[in-house]
Amino acid sequence: MNQRTSGGTQSRARSLGLVALSVAALFTAACGSASEGPRTADEVAMANRSADVRLQGSWRIGSFTPDEPLGPTLDAMLAYHRGVMVVYFANGRIHADSPGITFDRRYEVRNADGERFQLLAYDDTGTPQLSYCSFEADGSLRIWMTAPWKGVGTLVRRT
Repeated sequence: MNQRTSGGTQSRARSLGLVALSVAALFTAACGSASEGPRTADEVAMANRSADVRLQGSWRIGSFTPDEPLGPTLDAMLAYHRGVMVVYFANGRIHADSPGITFDRRYEVRNADGERFQLLAYDDTGTPQLSYCSFEADGSLRIWMTAPWKGVGTLVRRT
C-alpha cells in the first residue's frame, strides 16, 4: 500500500471517529438526566411506573426515519403499515396488530427521568431490544430504536 492511500485511510478513520464522538455527545445531551443529583432506587422505580402509566393505551406509527436505507421492499412495507398498524401498551405487554403482522411481547420501562425513559422489549426468543424514548410536547412518543429497525420514529396516540 502506498503512503498516500494509507494516509487517506487513516484520515477517513479519524474523521469517522470524530463524527461518532460528536453523535454520542449529542445523544448524551439529548438523553441526559432531567433531575439534579443522584436518585434513590425508590425514586427511579416511581419514575418508571409513572412513565409506564403514560405509555398505556393505543398508538399508531407517526413516522420512522431509518439510520440506513431500508430498500424498496421494506420501505413499501413500512409505508403500508404506518397507516394501519395499531400498537397497544398494557400491563407490561406491547401488542402490535395490522394485516399480516401481529405480535405480543413483554416490555419494561427503565431509567425514566422526566419525559425520557428506556423501553426494553423482549422478542419471541427472550432477546431484549433496547429503545430510548421521550414523551413530546405534542403528545407523541419519540423513539430512538436500536437494531434491527435502527432509526428514529414516532408513535401518535390514537383518539
